[in-house]
Amino acid sequence: MMKRRIAAMGLALLMMAVTVGCSGKNTGQGTTGLSQGAAVQEKAETAASEKQEEVTELTCVFPSFGAYEESLQAAIENFEKEYPNIKIKPTYVTSDAWNDFFVKVQTMVASGKAPDLIRITNEGAQMFAKKNLAMPITDYIAQNPDFITKVGAEDVAENLLGAYTVDGEQYAYAWEWNNCIVYLNTDMLEQASLPFPEATWTRDKFLEYAQALTKTENGQKVYGFAVPTSYFQLSAWLYNAGTSMLNEDMTECNLTDSKAIEMVQFIHDCIYKYEVAPIPSVGDDQVVQMANGQLAMIFAGRWPVETFINSGFKTYDIQRLPKVEEQVTIYGGGAFVASKATEHPEEAFKAATWFNVSEYSQKELLAGSAIPSRNSVMEDILPNMEPDNGRLFMNTDNAKPVQAPTQYSEISLIVEKYMSAIYTNEMGVEEGLKAAKAEVDAALAAN
Repeated sequence: MMKRRIAAMGLALLMMAVTVGCSGKNTGQGTTGLSQGAAVQEKAETAASEKQEEVTELTCVFPSFGAYEESLQAAIENFEKEYPNIKIKPTYVTSDAWNDFFVKVQTMVASGKAPDLIRITNEGAQMFAKKNLAMPITDYIAQNPDFITKVGAEDVAENLLGAYTVDGEQYAYAWEWNNCIVYLNTDMLEQASLPFPEATWTRDKFLEYAQALTKTENGQKVYGFAVPTSYFQLSAWLYNAGTSMLNEDMTECNLTDSKAIEMVQFIHDCIYKYEVAPIPSVGDDQVVQMANGQLAMIFAGRWPVETFINSGFKTYDIQRLPKVEEQVTIYGGGAFVASKATEHPEEAFKAATWFNVSEYSQKELLAGSAIPSRNSVMEDILPNMEPDNGRLFMNTDNAKPVQAPTQYSEISLIVEKYMSAIYTNEMGVEEGLKAAKAEVDAALAAN
C-alpha cells in the first residue's frame, strides 16, 4: 500500500515537471515570459496615465473694456476644477468698443495667432459666422448629448438661440441677454396721481403719462422721458410699430418705410410738439439723469439696475414698452464662441458651452447688468432682485434679436448720427431717414 502511494506521488511530480518544461519550451524560458507580460501591462498603464495627464491649453480673448479680470479668473478656476485636462489662458485685447475689438481679433486670426475662444455679442455672431471665423457647434451638440445635459444647455430659453444661429448652423448657446423695457420713477407716478401702467398700455397712454410726468421743480425741468438715441432702443420701437431697421434678410435699410417714418415723427414730436422729452446731447447718461430725478422714464435693458443700486436710487419699477401695432420683446446679448481655427475643437466646444450655460457662469460670472439665459436661473434669481417687477426681465415671449448683420457696428453709428441730426432739428424727419437709408444701404452692399 505504501509503495503504491509513493509511486503515485512520483508520477504526479513527474507530470508537473513535464508541464513546466513544456511551458518553458514554448517561449524559450517560461519565467521570463511571465515577466515580459507584466512589463507590457505596466507600460500600458503608464501610457494610459500619461494620456490622462495630457493638458490642452486654450486661449480666450476678451475686450479690455469689459472689466472681467477678477470674475473671469474665478470662473476659469472653477472650470479647471471640473475639467482638469483643459486649461484656459485669458488674453485681454485693448479696445474702445466691440467694433474695435472684433477688428483686432480678425487681425490676430490673419496673423496666425487665432485664439481658441472668443467673447462676442450678437453682431459678433453674424460677423464671425459670415467670415468663417467661428466654429459651428451643431454637430458637436448632437455628438455630446450627455455633456449637453450635464452642463445645463437644454435649459437655455429657446428664443434666445436665434441670435447665434446663422444659415441653419448654431454657433453658440446664449450666455447673457438684455431686453429693452421702460423704467419708471414710482415716486413721480405717485406725485402725479398715476397708477403703475398696465403691461398692455399703448403709445397713446404712454404719451399721457409722459405729459403728466413733465414738470418744472425748483426751477429745473423734469421731463417725462428720454428719447431713444441708440440703434438698440430705436429698433425696439420700430419692432412695436410693425416695422424694423432693416429688411428680413438684413440686406437693405427700412427707415423710409411709412411705419418707420411715422414712428420717428412721433418721437420727434415728443421733443418739439409735446415738449415731454429733452433734446439729447452728446455725453448724456440717461441712467444717471433718471437717478438724479431729471427723467421720469427711460428705455434700457437690465444694465441700469447696478447703477441705481450703487447710487441708492430705489423708487423705480419696470414695464414693457408700449404697444403700437405689436408688442415685441427685442433683445441683444453675448456669448462665447469657439474659433474656427482652433486645433482643439472638442475642448473648445466644451469650454465655450460651459462658460455660456454652466450654473456657475450664469450665476457668478454674469454681472448684475445682464440677464442669464437659462430659464431655471432666471426663475431662481430675478424675482428676488430689484426691481419689484423684475420677473419682466424673464420675458422671452415673442423675443426677437436686434438686427445685427456683419456691418452692425458701422450701420449703428450711421443710424445714430442721423437720428441725432433729426433730434436737433439739423435735418427733417424724412430727410434724415432718407439720408440714413442711403448710407446704410451702401455699407451693407460694400461687404
